[in-house]
Amino acid sequence: MQLKDLYKKDITREIQGVIKVDDEHSIAQELDEYIVTDEIAKHLDTFFEAYSKGLGTSRTEQMGVWLSGFFGSGKSHFLKIVSHLLDNREVNGKKAVDYFDEKINDAMLLGNIKRAGDTSSDIILFNIDTKSSLENTTSKDKILAVIEKVFNEKLGFSHINFVADIEQHLQEKGKYEEFKAKFEDWSSIRSDFDFNQYEIAEKYAEVMGVSADEANKIFDNRRDTYQVSPESFAQRVQEYIEKRGNDHHVVFLIDEVGQYIGNNGSLLLNLQSIVEELGVRTNGRAWVICSSQEAIDDVVKGVKKDDFSKILGRFDTKIKLSSTDIDEVIRQRLLAKTADATTSLISTYNTRQAEITNLLTFGEGGTYKATYRSAEDFAATYPYIPYQFNLIQEVFMNLRRQGYAGTHLSSGARSLLGAIQETAKKRTDDEIGALVPFYDFYETVVTSINSAFIRTFDQVRDMIQHGELESQDEQILKTLFMLRGSQETMPTNLDNLAVLSVTNLSDNILDIKKSLADSLKRLEDRVLIQKLGDNYRFLTDEEQDINREIKNQIIDPNDRYAMLGEVIRGKIETKYRYTNGRPMSVSLFMNDNKINGGSNELALKFTSNEIQSVQSESMRLSDTAFVITPLSIDMKNEIDTTLQIEKYIRSQAGIKNDPERDKIIAARRTEMEGLKEKISEDFADIIRSATIVINGTEVDIPVRESVATRRDLILEELVKSVYTKIEYIKSPCSRSNIKRLLTLPKMELEVATANAKAEDAINEYIVEQARNHVPVTLESIVRDFKSAPFGFTDEDVAYIVAYLMKTELVSLVYNGTTLQPTAEAADILLKSANDGKITIKVRERIDNLLLDQVRSLARDLFDTTVLGDTEDAMADSLRSEIDTKLEAITAYLQKYNYTAYPGKAVVESVNSSLRELKQIRDTKELFDTFSAKQNELRAAFDAYKPVVSFFEHQATIFDRAASAVKDYDFVSSSITVNSSEVSQIRDILNMSEPYADIPKLAPLTSALEQSVTAGSEELQKRAAEARKLEEERARAEAERKQAEAEGKAPTEAPKVAKPVRSGDLINRTYSLKSEADVDAMLGELRQRLLQELADNGEVKVI
Repeated sequence: MQLKDLYKKDITREIQGVIKVDDEHSIAQELDEYIVTDEIAKHLDTFFEAYSKGLGTSRTEQMGVWLSGFFGSGKSHFLKIVSHLLDNREVNGKKAVDYFDEKINDAMLLGNIKRAGDTSSDIILFNIDTKSSLENTTSKDKILAVIEKVFNEKLGFSHINFVADIEQHLQEKGKYEEFKAKFEDWSSIRSDFDFNQYEIAEKYAEVMGVSADEANKIFDNRRDTYQVSPESFAQRVQEYIEKRGNDHHVVFLIDEVGQYIGNNGSLLLNLQSIVEELGVRTNGRAWVICSSQEAIDDVVKGVKKDDFSKILGRFDTKIKLSSTDIDEVIRQRLLAKTADATTSLISTYNTRQAEITNLLTFGEGGTYKATYRSAEDFAATYPYIPYQFNLIQEVFMNLRRQGYAGTHLSSGARSLLGAIQETAKKRTDDEIGALVPFYDFYETVVTSINSAFIRTFDQVRDMIQHGELESQDEQILKTLFMLRGSQETMPTNLDNLAVLSVTNLSDNILDIKKSLADSLKRLEDRVLIQKLGDNYRFLTDEEQDINREIKNQIIDPNDRYAMLGEVIRGKIETKYRYTNGRPMSVSLFMNDNKINGGSNELALKFTSNEIQSVQSESMRLSDTAFVITPLSIDMKNEIDTTLQIEKYIRSQAGIKNDPERDKIIAARRTEMEGLKEKISEDFADIIRSATIVINGTEVDIPVRESVATRRDLILEELVKSVYTKIEYIKSPCSRSNIKRLLTLPKMELEVATANAKAEDAINEYIVEQARNHVPVTLESIVRDFKSAPFGFTDEDVAYIVAYLMKTELVSLVYNGTTLQPTAEAADILLKSANDGKITIKVRERIDNLLLDQVRSLARDLFDTTVLGDTEDAMADSLRSEIDTKLEAITAYLQKYNYTAYPGKAVVESVNSSLRELKQIRDTKELFDTFSAKQNELRAAFDAYKPVVSFFEHQATIFDRAASAVKDYDFVSSSITVNSSEVSQIRDILNMSEPYADIPKLAPLTSALEQSVTAGSEELQKRAAEARKLEEERARAEAERKQAEAEGKAPTEAPKVAKPVRSGDLINRTYSLKSEADVDAMLGELRQRLLQELADNGEVKVI
């Protein structure tokens, strides 16, 4: 049985593939075969419900309808069917609406359709782009001009607007029929009005009773001044409707308005004005129905906000068609099968379902599914595959959008229905089991595509004739041409191309792939197509030229690995931290090319060499993990293509190309970037599963989805191989924890730490170096233990060395000073910059006898019995006691600055001895010195104890006595104070060790204080008497001066004794050793008294 025997109707019957709105043929077939799906029924209901609001006595201004749908959705067909139903003419003895009695189950909808069809109407259906091409009008009025033109044509007038205006004038005068009768064929004459104007003017003059000149002037005037506005046109339509009867309707059905308007906002506003005026004047008796590929919301985006709402308001009824059931229309109208055929096909599917599914399953990516939904779907769709209905529509749209189609396709001359029928006709004689391959659809577009592409296929056929290509190569090239713009929805990889090329249910998909691979290779070799990653792409003539230039670029094979090196650089992090926290750096190689700089502990070498060669090299490079990354031929080709494109693009820098060539080069650049991404991902896939060789042995490292994760696993194994003792560090250490360690009481240190092996290794290293008399610094330990086989971090080493110091196994010397396990030492260890300045020595153990001597001496000197259990603890306690003593001594020494206390030399001696001990930082040296000076220290402390007792108990008595002597000296300088105690007190105060006599000072001081008090009181009495004498002298002197001022005889000044202090008479120190010295002193005193007496007349010594 052949395919043509399956169909219920003749598949070769004439069907209008594209519904042309102005085509009056095949109306009966259109009405009969129109499929009313559920979606179409909803749209019909939307329209006729709105339309019924203007029927009968009902009136509405909402008479604008916007019908939208993408290319191939059936909007033009829908528009024409609506026009047939509104016109409701009799077709083959049957009213148009009656064709829908069996198609529509909704009684209300069918009633609205019949009511509309029974209403008197003028139905004007036209494609605006087709009609406007005959009119030369301005853009602003173009839509109105076209609508007026088709209205004139409907009324039998000329399509030339001013000519139609003349005809209308003649008709209003009742002269039109008489006028037309004067011409053999008025329709032909008026179509060329300008050429026939003089003849027309003569006939017009005869009918209208004017001269020919006047007629010509009328014609010229109408031609030059004729204008139409939305208001005047709406008024004319209103008058026409009223003449035909008040319920008469005029319906303008305008196809492809959106495409015609484009981005021209003024055209859209012009349309809005027309619809608005017709709505206001006719109240629902004149309708405007527009179709567009875009929804009206998208069309009005370019207009002002205020106009936006006005336009939307004019088109209150909006209908949007989709492709939801386009396949249903095709199945019912075109592919409907006979009952027997349906039964047979369902049986075939049920029997071979798994086989069919495997044959027609696309690869990953894309949005299309090739399989059938069910056996019934298979029977209804066969010999087509479901994806083809939507994919060919996408092809039509892409060809138009990318400019690859001529005007025929661009004007909508192709439809899905036509494409399906055309390919079905080609396969009518095929036996059952045949399928329509996608390349068959090329014939449905070939008459519409640009000639440049046709020439490409002509050249391909020549190549086939000359044996350069095979016939199947042309078939796959057709598929690639059609899918050039569908890469995202239908990736053109080998798997998908194989499914697209299936021609029979019995095909073997593997055989198809093999054959296709050969075809694609031949086409690629002749630069007719290009492989981009896994996808293939049809090339235009210009693209072919550029691709040939790209293929001619010569590249260095080493560049291939340099490019992979860049991939590795982007994929592999060069910083690594082992599981114990040890940071390491990694060198990267691609074959022998080093990718990154610096000297690093580890290396990863990516190589394409064979494993035997790699194992041999790996034995010599123990710090390197080899990652075997073999490159497939496809990957090498992709790398080479990328490098060739890159080199070609560089060669074009600065060259001025035409825009089309620049566009292609830019596309090549984008393709190059895409290839780079693919190469990167593909190479990452290789790394994720690559064979790993370390130290000559293949290592089993699991495959991982993440390159970073697998890198970590590889490096972990490499570290274990290189740093065999790295696991000595069980618990990572940190310098930041050293302070806590050093200030922790020793009893709280763990007896066994997690890093015991590491501690032993470092301690043994220090001991060994000391045995060989090799200086050891923290820096040298860090350096040696960071290297193999240890791999410790500097943090690990610093912490462990601090631990060894804390446990008294080593001593640390910084800038000549032995460090103690204190916070200050921790601050030094925290800074790695100090590592080279810290010398490490093996700690010498101190003899127990010496420790006992230190404890005994400390007990005697400092009165302490607790010095600690360890050497460092004893040293810390000893230093603490010394600091306490020095603090007290400092306070004593400050007191000597103000008072001559006894025992200063003793205090200074103890201070000197203790400060000498304080400077010793090494524990053993401290203990040795402390013990060696024990006799000296005991003697000093024996002398020091009375001094301490003095300051604690006797200093106040001493201070009182000294103060009393000072007061005595002051008073006695002015008056004789009789005291025998003062000399005894002075003797005690001047003793070097007065401690036993200090108790005597209390009574002596009391007696002296009484004598001093008596003397002070006598001094005060004499001072008062002297003040009184001075006042009397001053008063007498004042009286004398006043008398002189008043001119009175001077009176003798009253005799008032002048007070003279004894201290003023004796104003120097006298040393009396003999009677002569006494006489000399008394002589000087006599002279002063005589002088005072001579000057004052009377002297009173006080």
